Amino acid sequence: MQRSRVSGIEPAPYVWDFDGAWAPGGSAPRGDTFSIGVFQWVPKKGGGVKRSKVQARFVGNPCNPHLVYQKAREEVERRALTPIRPETLTARVQNA
Repeated sequence: MQRSRVSGIEPAPYVWDFDGAWAPGGSAPRGDTFSIGVFQWVPKKGGGVKRSKVQARFVGNPCNPHLVYQKAREEVERRALTPIRPETLTARVQNA
């Protein structure tokens, strides 16, 4: 089963999480900044889960990655308090 590299959680449908290929310790080349994306694990048609599109992104200096991770964790916690499933979000947008 796929795991979030940064947070290390066991993914489950509709759980919020964060990750970033450019995060310090990742395999991508270094730059002046890196980013962490907040996403939701969503069910796959054949079973299991996959990542949704990134819903929020946090950018910061790789010298102080803890600040970016803290903001991402806060956003995950905030979104977890009022879980919105993708199909609900789509319906709300269509009916607006």
